[in-house]
Amino acid sequence: MSDKIHVRVDAARTSDEFKRARATIRAKAALGVKEASQRAILPPVKRAAPAVVSPYLTTKSRGTTGYLTTLGPKMKDRIAGLLNFGGLVSTKIVPRRKRALHIRGTNVFVSQVGNGQSARGRRYKGKKFIERGVAAGYPEFEHRLTDSIMAAFGDLAR
Repeated sequence: MSDKIHVRVDAARTSDEFKRARATIRAKAALGVKEASQRAILPPVKRAAPAVVSPYLTTKSRGTTGYLTTLGPKMKDRIAGLLNFGGLVSTKIVPRRKRALHIRGTNVFVSQVGNGQSARGRRYKGKKFIERGVAAGYPEFEHRLTDSIMAAFGDLAR
């Protein structure tokens, strides 16, 4: 004679509750990333950024991933990248007003150097203002995000 125990578990209800809980946590985390990045990361980055690009910086998020970007136009995007990361610009230097250069005490006028092309490119060293701003704002970002996610658990988190 064998003793057998048969147990039947209806896990559909539990599984549905877990799905709802995961969806709520994911939504709170996505909202938390967006809000925390706007309030904790963006202000220090804007303070560290040069004035020419500061108004064009913003944060965006896709799901639970947040990122810092520029709002454009394309020229401002390029300037922001050049000032943050550095690089080489080898375009022709064109003066705003077409004037010749006069060397005082001599009778020498220079209206154009070489063949009109800059002899060498201008090299810019990156200021890394984005990295410095993110590093400065990260502790507050982490705190705000943790609070947002814990709010998803309601009374259980206390």
